[in-house]
Amino acid sequence: MTALEPEPGRHYWRPASDGIRHAFRGRRYNGQAEDRSVCDVSVALEQEISEQGWCMAPTCGTCNGILISERAPVGGVDIDDDE
Repeated sequence: MTALEPEPGRHYWRPASDGIRHAFRGRRYNGQAEDRSVCDVSVALEQEISEQGWCMAPTCGTCNGILISERAPVGGVDIDDDE
């Protein structure tokens, strides 16, 4: 894995140019001007984000749903299993 490749299973959240807080693959934001979100939207990323920007940007429900579906079972047991 190179320094630019995302770590498997790691992600971070960041407000993007579309006004939505998206999830991105990787450990942290590395200063890139644009990136593709977990929900496959290509967006511009600002270096500096105001506190208001962090608080007001709604979380992307699609990114959140994808990450939940990828979540590994806890203790090797699927927590959604009704058995």
